[in-house]
Amino acid sequence: MINCFVLTFQSEQDRDRMYWLLYGLWQNKTFQHSLVGSVVPFIRIGEFVKLVSYYTRMYAQSIDKFDNTVATMKIIAKAELAMQSTMKLMEVYKQIAFDKMTKGA
Repeated sequence: MINCFVLTFQSEQDRDRMYWLLYGLWQNKTFQHSLVGSVVPFIRIGEFVKLVSYYTRMYAQSIDKFDNTVATMKIIAKAELAMQSTMKLMEVYKQIAFDKMTKGA
């Protein structure tokens, strides 16, 4: 039994679009209702192909809108990474503050 599969593309732009399509479908929990398996949830390849084909055809009709959404998602992802970096830095600052407080006691 095969438990993985690979997608190949003719261009980097096609690959990038598919990445963001799949990311969006995952974020919207589109695959959730298709998951099977009680211990390790997975989606059957046939169901995956059916869902991806449907959304690929749907977005192909308004590719400019899709590309604009992808551009927005990239901006959000970049901001999210910056926030995560800031939060890590804040944790370090808290540790330093508590370290100074406990050493001064």
